[in-house]
Amino acid sequence: MTKWFSVRAAWLLVTLFGTFLGSSVIAGTGVSSGDFLKISAYSRGMAMSGAWVAVAEGTGALYYNPAGVGRKGVGELSVSHSELLQDLKLENFSIAYPLRNGSGVGLGVSYLGYGSIAGYDVSGNATGDVGAYSLLLAVGFSQRVTSNLSLGVVIKPIFERLGGYSAHTVTTDIGLIADLGQFSFGAQVANWGGSVKFINDKISLPTSFRVGIAYRTLGASSVISLGGSRDDKGLYALSSGIEYRYNQNLTLRTGYSSTLQNQSNAGDGISFGVGLNMQSIGVDYSYRPSGSLDGVHQITASYRFGR
Repeated sequence: MTKWFSVRAAWLLVTLFGTFLGSSVIAGTGVSSGDFLKISAYSRGMAMSGAWVAVAEGTGALYYNPAGVGRKGVGELSVSHSELLQDLKLENFSIAYPLRNGSGVGLGVSYLGYGSIAGYDVSGNATGDVGAYSLLLAVGFSQRVTSNLSLGVVIKPIFERLGGYSAHTVTTDIGLIADLGQFSFGAQVANWGGSVKFINDKISLPTSFRVGIAYRTLGASSVISLGGSRDDKGLYALSSGIEYRYNQNLTLRTGYSSTLQNQSNAGDGISFGVGLNMQSIGVDYSYRPSGSLDGVHQITASYRFGR
């Protein structure tokens, strides 16, 4: 009983951390989990406040819109590191490669470590630290079905562990991107299907529907994008982003997102980013303020290869 209460208390704490970082809320019936799925694993998308559904390409498409996995035209390998709340850190490794006939494949691994979480029994006595983590695998495939339209899917096995307890499930993302000259349109169903039973709690995943439109300007080197989403709680949000390529080596980014309902959301607000490109190597940094906290920092290093 003591061990169970300790782990359960720590699990609720982990859920609250994920809720804050993932910009979601705890459901009125049951406890939400998988909120780490809402944490960006790619700096370009985070810097543009998630308005990347119509822009997604390469490894970033594994997390924003699978239809863009083969869209970059070259292979890409990326590694990301995110500094989140307190001891929470998100690590990501991804690779994407275009195939023939406009198709592409990708593979990604994300690991969210929660650090050591203090456990307590029913009397409030310390029972020692409890470790926890969330692990995500992403296997993606995209196919160009016409000269303008691409479809994609990502299968995502998820593994979560807290102390001596574990849970797992599989969820799916489905997306499309239509390229219409300087404009592009994107849509994605994220985290569709799958549920987790952790200890005695039935846990739902944060399913959402996202759409976006982007306009490429200044010789297609810069992008203005808009996005909208609806989550499984019925919350609507809008986001916007700008990516301005100053020259071949320097790119500046910013974005803003906000929920439409009169409800506080940790994802609301502005974000910033900068990218440096050195031939086949790129480094992208993004930052999102978080009220009185230090904010969320993320850096992505990428290597482009092939073709």
